[in-house]
Amino acid sequence: MGTRSVAFQATAVAIVLATAPPTHAQHFSPYSDFQAMSVSQLSTLQVKLTYVMDAGPPAESVLFGASQGSLDITLFTPYRRPNFLYASDDLDPGTFITTAPTLKAMIDSVATLPDVTEVFETIVNTANGQALFGKLLQVFGPNATARNALRDFGCGLGILPHSAPANVTASTMVTTTGLRLDRVSSQYVGKVRVTNTSGSAISAPVVLTMRANGDMSVAEADGRACNIGDPGSVYVTLLSTGALGPGASIEKTLHITNPGMIKLNVGFKVYAGAGTP
Repeated sequence: MGTRSVAFQATAVAIVLATAPPTHAQHFSPYSDFQAMSVSQLSTLQVKLTYVMDAGPPAESVLFGASQGSLDITLFTPYRRPNFLYASDDLDPGTFITTAPTLKAMIDSVATLPDVTEVFETIVNTANGQALFGKLLQVFGPNATARNALRDFGCGLGILPHSAPANVTASTMVTTTGLRLDRVSSQYVGKVRVTNTSGSAISAPVVLTMRANGDMSVAEADGRACNIGDPGSVYVTLLSTGALGPGASIEKTLHITNPGMIKLNVGFKVYAGAGTP
């Protein structure tokens, strides 16, 4: 799918839809062809996100569909457009598997973006790319693998929606309980508690970012932060709906992997409300 003209800005990303195996060039297939696909046909659909500018190093493409066994990035080679660089496709792509109904939901959701859905392939820039990734994250958000693949790709290229939840760290108190090293699993295990110390309710979602002095990973993390926290932070959603009332607390058990086996100094920040973490 795509537009017939390209706005060259800091970022250009191609999003391409194809069915396997390719039988003919589909560069100008109308988007309505994909909207009309049956569930059975959607099971053969593959979608690729590729960085196609020549500024800076290539970024791994993202490839997804309804069947792991059928994912094949070479399927898209015949559909490349001239005057664009597809070096990113030479790297191992990030992949995830979804369902045919979810692909249908994605197609219908993206259809509301008229400058992204004229034909088979589109080249999006920073401006319309943010709208596109907003739709993609809404559809695939419940799929952790999909969410992380899309966030990593979009954050690295600066095309995730830039609106961020509010920093409410000053209105909260973060405490940890029993954070200890389990030498069997080489993980720090403990609980983190966030208490609303303000006189007003804090609206969900309530998100906690974590940044450590070492090579840290958190099993419960919802992904790497992009618009919030310190560089390199991961984030955990503590409260998805409702609100955290004045004086109320919310607690979560964390399993932190620490390959260096050093004493971790973890920094926490709290964010809340609508936006892209």
